[in-house]
Amino acid sequence: MKSSYLSLIPAVLLLLGFGLYSPANATPLTLNDLPITVTGTTGGEVSNTCGNVPGMPHLELSLDRASSLKISVETMADAVLWIDGPSDFCILRDANTNQLDTSGFWPEGLYKIYVGDRLGTSFGTQLPFSMTVAQ
Repeated sequence: MKSSYLSLIPAVLLLLGFGLYSPANATPLTLNDLPITVTGTTGGEVSNTCGNVPGMPHLELSLDRASSLKISVETMADAVLWIDGPSDFCILRDANTNQLDTSGFWPEGLYKIYVGDRLGTSFGTQLPFSMTVAQ
């Protein structure tokens, strides 16, 4: 009986204005899909200069024009944002405020956004996160 109620959650979230995204989606999201909230776990099996990230991005976003964007991540992990796109960059969590966010003007192009972890995993395990991307 519980499973029938759980299947209603995505529909309720969409009705409330929350977008859902699965990295298995074949088509990258666009500005029209924002704002969106993505959940997952930090870290992953791929090590780069930013930390350890998953093999598949948590979000793909295609910008057809330069746009102002804000990304915020909520997590207890020592998380990083790895953004692979026209301007690759790594954003570290602020050690003083524990905030992991960025905002600015992004050039047009395809962006692959990963939520990683500086040490690969925190406390010996990947931790949950919630990431919001908005204009």
